[in-house]
This record gives sequence, structure tokens and C-alpha cells, in this order.
Amino acid sequence: MGLFSALELATSHLLASDEHETALVTSGDNFTSPILDRWRFSPHFVMGDAGSAVVLSRRKGFARLKPINAVTLPEYEAMHRGPEPLYPPGATSPGKLDFGNSKDRWLDGPDRDPAGPLQLIAAQDKLVSRTLDEAAITLDDITRVAYANGSRERVHDRAMVPLGLPMSLSTWEQGRTVGHIGASDQIVALEQFLADGSLQPGDHFLMLGVGPGLNIASAVIEIIETPHWADTS
Repeated sequence: MGLFSALELATSHLLASDEHETALVTSGDNFTSPILDRWRFSPHFVMGDAGSAVVLSRRKGFARLKPINAVTLPEYEAMHRGPEPLYPPGATSPGKLDFGNSKDRWLDGPDRDPAGPLQLIAAQDKLVSRTLDEAAITLDDITRVAYANGSRERVHDRAMVPLGLPMSLSTWEQGRTVGHIGASDQIVALEQFLADGSLQPGDHFLMLGVGPGLNIASAVIEIIETPHWADTS
């Protein structure tokens, strides 16, 4: 989710003035902290270390960032925090972070949404529809969908089924080789699919992310031309 927010801020910065020509967005995650077990942190994914960077420009490039939108569902905030207080934050407290336990406690507590994930899915559907409308395309125009890297079940149930698209259009096969690499999931997938020729000029790449808070974001990237560094042989 962090990279979506950075892209949104960078886009606003570029649109604010003709003097703003470029913006560099970077992300880096290293999950070696003793309070986090990368293998058991969540029942839905394992954590991987990664860094990524992307340059946004007002000038023409090999791809165009079309709409980018986000929404926050604060009623789901406690899902990942559990019963602990907002302050001090859990990351500064003794013990290990465990999203699985936090979610289980939330589901068993009084603050859980009786509708379960249905409201989340509905908000995601609305957000994606808005993004596609602003891009003047439909789901039929989407070549690939990059969701947060996770288990096959997670990507299938939370992304591809709600979108009505097959798993073959997801980036799960790529994501399963690196794990959930923090904010870099979607951008690394974009780079690798361009590099191996899976994305071609005219294709549309839908990025979809979800993060604690609870935040959902989506963006469409249109491939304009094959970048010079892509090896499609």
C-alpha cells in the first residue's frame, strides 16, 4: 500500500505545476526484525526482502500511469492490531507481531463486522470500477492483475473471483517465487512481466493492493512501448 500512496502523492506533485517534471518513488523492506517471523507472521503469506524504484515523468515513457485511487475502511482497523491499544504501537512492545492471532481475536471480539469480508469486497469492487471508468476501459481490456503476493487461495478469493477473472491473468506464479515483498509486490511484478515479454504495447496492467488500516488501492498502467531494457527473446 505504501507505494500506491507514494505514486498518488508524486502524481499530484507533477500535476500541480509545469515546473515539476519528474518524481522518483522508492520502496525497501527487510523483514529480519526479531519481532517478526517472516515464515509465520501471517497465515496468508511469507515475507520477502526487496527494494524497488520507479520514475514518474510528465514526458512520454514506455508506460502511462492512468487513474490511481484509494479508499480507507477504518472499521477494519482493529483487524490487524487486535485488542492492544493504539499507543504505544505494537511494533515497539515486547513479543512478536502476528497478524493471524490479531485477526482471530478481532473475529471473536465485539468489533468484528458481522458481514465478514463482504463490505471489504464491495468497497474493492467499487474502487476498481471507478478506476476502470476513469481509464476508459473495462475488465476485458486488462492483461494482468497484480494483487498483493500471497497464497494461491488468498489471491484467488480476494482478487480474481471478485473481479470475475481467471487465475491465469494474475501475477501469482511470479509472486509465489518471492513472497510478499512489502510495498514492492506490484512494481516488481510489472518489471518482470515487461522483461520477459508477458506485457506488450497496448496492454493494461491492473495493480490492486490492500493493507492494514484498512486501506485498498488500485491503479491502471498502460504499456506504450517495449522498454529498451526488456529482453523478449
